[in-house]
Amino acid sequence: MQTLSRGIEEQVNPEKREISRVSWSVLAIMRFYLAVMVVFYHVPFFCASTDIAVKISKFLPGYAAVLVFMLISGYSIAHSAATQPKGFYLRRIERVFPVYLASIVLACLGWAIYGPAPVSAVGLFEAPASVWTVVANFFMLQGTLTDHLQTNQVTWSLSIECLFYLFAPLFTRTSTRNLLILWAVSALLYLIPAAFHLPEPNSSKYGLGAIMLLWSWLIGFLIYRHQSESWVWILALVSGGFLISHYDLGVCVYSGYMYTLAVVVIMMVKTLPAWLNKISGYLGDLSYPLYLVHFPTMLLLACSGRTAPSWLLVLGAVIMTLLVYHVIDKPYRSKLKKARMVSELS
Repeated sequence: MQTLSRGIEEQVNPEKREISRVSWSVLAIMRFYLAVMVVFYHVPFFCASTDIAVKISKFLPGYAAVLVFMLISGYSIAHSAATQPKGFYLRRIERVFPVYLASIVLACLGWAIYGPAPVSAVGLFEAPASVWTVVANFFMLQGTLTDHLQTNQVTWSLSIECLFYLFAPLFTRTSTRNLLILWAVSALLYLIPAAFHLPEPNSSKYGLGAIMLLWSWLIGFLIYRHQSESWVWILALVSGGFLISHYDLGVCVYSGYMYTLAVVVIMMVKTLPAWLNKISGYLGDLSYPLYLVHFPTMLLLACSGRTAPSWLLVLGAVIMTLLVYHVIDKPYRSKLKKARMVSELS
């Protein structure tokens, strides 16, 4: 095992970056599983209190799932920025915005169709957002200059990830020692809301939420850089579970364990059954639209104070996910791929 002192002094040279030892298929399946977990975590927002989904949701740490998403994002973005620095920002925009804009349109439909009356069975959305808030959300400014749309609450985490994308090329040129300093500062700030009753990451502005969650994203970034070294896995296993367990967000008591278990799976599982490996890419591709469109879709199915059975909410979310993926996401990316091939040939 290489020593920690050697590891923290290393500067990443993208040209010498070794092939990933973490399975991309495992990460794809993990992303899909996390998205499904978030879906079931939100189902009780829109169904009757007697629905079985309400009981199940108590065992689903949706917030921890978001933090594991951050870790996986840090890993994959480290790979992208290090191995293909040219066109990095354009690739991110092309990947993120088509599905994201579709989710914002869905989020506005609740107000457009049902008006300013409460549109949730639990009364969460009593008035439409201002024009400024909607426009700012179109440009991914929630969490910096405005609030996220209440009719699609999950977008707060995506805006934080996009802030990380801005700094990813800089992070690839930053020493591990300095990244660990950033990680430590973020980890400390992450605990502040619980200690001083300050706004939480999902409701903070001016980029404070991104600073508080940077620690999890940087763990993924560091795993990509030092995945053959034991210390980075120990950091991920110990710090992640500890920080989440000591963060008072009223989340599931299993959150810390879930984060640690996810790191163990990523670290230990290198191969998948043949049948699962074949569909891993497809399920991984579905995870992004599923995460973004499930909330406004379920809201539309349970508007104006009505409730809906959990099976209908989940089915609606799945159907909308498939529509957005096959009508918007996949065709758009296929068109871009062909355009790049033509450009390279010419």
